[in-house]
Amino acid sequence: MNTSDFFSEAVIEKIRNLIHETGGNEVGIIVRNNDNESETLVKLLSRGNRWSTPALIESCLRGDIFIHNHPSGILEPSDADVEISSVLASRGVASGILDNEAIRVYFLVEPGAFPEDVPVPMEEVINFFARDGKLAGIFQDYEDRPSQTHMAVDIAESLSNGGTMMIEAGTGTGKSLAYLVPSLLWARANSSRVIVSTATLNLQDQLLRKDIPILEAALGTPVKASVLKGRSNFLCLRKLQTLQREPELFTETEERDSLASITMWAHSTATGCRDELPTQPPPELWEKICSESDFCPGLRCPHNSSCWVTRSRLTAAASEIVFVNHHLLCADLSLRKATGTNRSMILPTYERLIIDEAHNLESTAAEHFGKSASHRGMVKQLGRVMNRRGNKGALPYLVKIISAACTGKGSVAKTAPANEIRSFMNRAVEIRNNLLESMDKLFTDLENFTGVGTASPEIADNGKFRLTLEVVKSPKWISGVAPAIDNFNRMSRNLRILKEDMTSWFRESSLQKNPNEKNRENSEIEDAFRMVNLYMRRFLDASEVLATMLTTGEGQEGSDVVWMEKQTAGKGRTGRIKVISCPIRVDAALRETLFSVIRTIVLTSATLTIRGSFEYMINCLGARIDGREVKISVHDSPFDYASQALILIPHDFPDPDSPDFLKRACIHGAELVTITEGRTLFLFTSYAMLKSARDMLTSELNRITSQMKDSSYEILWQGQDLRHRLIHRFKTSEKAILLGTDSFWEGVDIAGEALSMVIIMKLPFKSPGDPLIAARIDAVEKIGGKGFRDVLLPDGIIRFKQGFGRLIRNTRDKGTVAIFDVRITKKNYGRLFLESIPECLMSKASSDRNIDRTVSFFHD
Repeated sequence: MNTSDFFSEAVIEKIRNLIHETGGNEVGIIVRNNDNESETLVKLLSRGNRWSTPALIESCLRGDIFIHNHPSGILEPSDADVEISSVLASRGVASGILDNEAIRVYFLVEPGAFPEDVPVPMEEVINFFARDGKLAGIFQDYEDRPSQTHMAVDIAESLSNGGTMMIEAGTGTGKSLAYLVPSLLWARANSSRVIVSTATLNLQDQLLRKDIPILEAALGTPVKASVLKGRSNFLCLRKLQTLQREPELFTETEERDSLASITMWAHSTATGCRDELPTQPPPELWEKICSESDFCPGLRCPHNSSCWVTRSRLTAAASEIVFVNHHLLCADLSLRKATGTNRSMILPTYERLIIDEAHNLESTAAEHFGKSASHRGMVKQLGRVMNRRGNKGALPYLVKIISAACTGKGSVAKTAPANEIRSFMNRAVEIRNNLLESMDKLFTDLENFTGVGTASPEIADNGKFRLTLEVVKSPKWISGVAPAIDNFNRMSRNLRILKEDMTSWFRESSLQKNPNEKNRENSEIEDAFRMVNLYMRRFLDASEVLATMLTTGEGQEGSDVVWMEKQTAGKGRTGRIKVISCPIRVDAALRETLFSVIRTIVLTSATLTIRGSFEYMINCLGARIDGREVKISVHDSPFDYASQALILIPHDFPDPDSPDFLKRACIHGAELVTITEGRTLFLFTSYAMLKSARDMLTSELNRITSQMKDSSYEILWQGQDLRHRLIHRFKTSEKAILLGTDSFWEGVDIAGEALSMVIIMKLPFKSPGDPLIAARIDAVEKIGGKGFRDVLLPDGIIRFKQGFGRLIRNTRDKGTVAIFDVRITKKNYGRLFLESIPECLMSKASSDRNIDRTVSFFHD
C-alpha cells in the first residue's frame, strides 16, 4: 500500500524528515489526525537501531496511528511488531510499518478500524450505588446516598459527552466513589485511562488504599490503578553509582551513613521511591542521587531496564485510573506552555481528567507558571560544579577521571587532554570565586534596600517586598542596587563563556572520537561532563531569571508580579532572600494549556461556590472557553447540620483589630475548651497571632485547671512538629487543643468526639499587603472593579468554608463552631459567609450566654 492512500503529502514529508534526522535508523512515530488537517500531529515517539524500536506505547491515544520504519525496506512484521500491534489495538491505536522514504506502508491494524468513544453505561453507574446494587453487596448496613448517585451520573455524562464541569459536593457526599466509578467504566469501555488529580497526599493515599479496594470488592475484578509521582521522587541508579565510586568528591561526612543505607535499600526496593525509605535522607544528599530529566540519557542508560522512573511511567500507561497531585499536573501544563505544545510532557497522554480539591488549583498553577531564584539555591548549584575549596563537585571529578585516563591503559589513555581540562579547572576556580563575591554583594545590597530579613519599615507584610517597575526605575535602586546587578551579570557571562568553551572542546576532543564505543572509561567521562554541563546550565538559567526580574521588575505589561521574601533562616545573613515572579492571574495559562486541550475536565471540591454561584472559581481558573458554558452541579451534604452543629458568635467582642481582642478571645476560648474537655481546633490567620495566643491560652488554661483542681490540657501548635504527627497526637490525646494556620484550615479530617469544637479567631482574609494579592487588587481596580469585593472577599469565603468543614465529618458527629470575629454580624458582607455554609443552629449572643448554649447543646 502507498502511504499517500492514508496520509497527506505534508504529513508524509514530516515522517520522512524524522526518519532522515535519525540517520535512517529505526524510529517510532505517532500520527494523530485532528479535524483540521493542518493541525495533524506527527511526533517522534522513540529512537531505536536498525533492528528494533522500543515502542513507548504510553503516549498513544485512542484513534492514533503508530508507525515505525524498517530500514531494510522489507515490511514484513516481526514477532515483536505483531505483539506491539496487538497491545496497541487493545487501546484503539492503529499500527503499521513503512520504508525509510515513507513511500510504502504495511498496516498490521488499519486506521479507522475502531469505533467512536463508547459512552459510560449509565445503568451500571446507577445500579452500582442502588440499595440492592454492587456497593450494597459488600456493606452490611449500606445506605444509599442520592447525592452520591446524582453526582456519579453527572460525571458519567461529562465523560461521555465532553466539556468542562464543576461540581460542589458537600462533606459526606462520597465524591471519591462518585467519580471513580464512572471513570473506571469509561476507561474500560474505551481501553483508555482517566487521570485523577488531588491537592493532598492524604486524599491520594485514601483513594488508592481505601476506595480502589472497595471498587475491586464491589466489582469482583482487579482495578488497574496507580500513583504517578514526579521524577525527583525516584532514586537514579546511574547517579548513585557515581557517588559510590567517589563519595568523597560529592558528599559531606555526615551524608555518607545515609548513602550507605540507601545503597542497601536500593537492592531491595520495589519502587525506588523516596517515600519507601525508613528514614528520610538529608535533602542535599537526595538531590545528588534522585532522577533528573536533564541528567537522564534515556534509552542509552545502562540501567534503563531497571529504571524506576520508566517502570512507574509504564505502570501508569497501563492503568485505567492514574492518580497524580496538582503539582505534577501543573508541572506538565507549564512545560506545555514553555514548549508551545498541546501534548503531555510528563503525564501519560489523556483525554479525561478529574480534579479533586479543585479550589487549590489556582495557587498551585501560579507557583508552576512562575519563576524564582535565591542566593541559597544558586550557591548550591555552583557548589555542585565545584565547592569553595575546589576539592569536591562535578568538575574536580571530571578532572580526576580524565587525568586517570591519561595515565592508564584504556582507550582514552593516549589521547586524553589532561592539561586542557586542568586549564579549564583553573579558569573555573577564578570565575567561581568572582561569582560568589558578586552574589554576596548583590544580595547584601538587596537586603539593605528592601529591609527583607531586617526590621526595616520599608518591607511589605510578612517580610515581602514588591518589586514594581517604579522601584527598579527609582534613583535609589539605580544607585544602590543596579551596579551590583551589572557586576553579577558580567561574572555570569564569564561562566557562560567557560561552559561554551568546554562544550566545544569536549565535542572536538579525542574523548568524543569514538562516541559509539561502549566502555566504562568513556561512559564515566561522558557522565561526569554531563554533570558539569548540567549544573553550570542550571546556575546560568537561575542567574538569567534573577537578572531579568531585578532589571525589569514587573515590567510594563502588568501580567506578572515580582517580589522578594525572606527564606527559612539559614547560616549567616545572606542567602535568606528569594526573588519570585508569578502571573497575577492564571486563567489565561490554564485556558490555553488545559481547558482548551483536554476533552473532558471535571472539577470538584466541597468549596467551589459563593452563595451557590460558581462564577468566582470559573473566572479564576479560566474554565470558560469561547463563551461556552461550564456545566455546574451542587450536591448538598447528607449531614443534618441543623441538629449536629451549633455556631457561636459572641456579639460583645471587640473588633479583631482592637488591642484587647486577642486577650478576650483567649479567655473566652479557654472557657469553651473546658466544656469540650479539649478536643478543639483553633484556626488563625497569621503565625504571629498563633504564637501570641498559644502563650495566653496556656496561662489561662493553667489558671482554670488549678482552680478546678483538674488535669492540665495538652496544647499543640503548628511548627511544634510535623503536621501529620500533630494531628495524630491531637486525635489520640485525652485533653488536647490544636492551634493551626494556613494548611490547617483544610485537610484535617478528624471524625467523632476527638474534634468537638472549631474556633475561628478571625475571618480568613488574605493580607492586602501581600505582593500577589496587592497585584490582583491593582489589576481588578484598573478595570473598574473593587479590590475587597472582587479579590479579598470571595477568597476569604472559600477559606472560611474550608475551616467550617473541619467539624462535621460523619452523621454521628456533633460539635460547635465559634466565630470570634464580630464583623460576621456587624458588616454587610458578613452574611455572605453565613449564607455560603449549611444552615445550622445559631447563637448570636453574649459570651456568657454562648457558654450556657454550648453546655446545653452537648448535654441534650
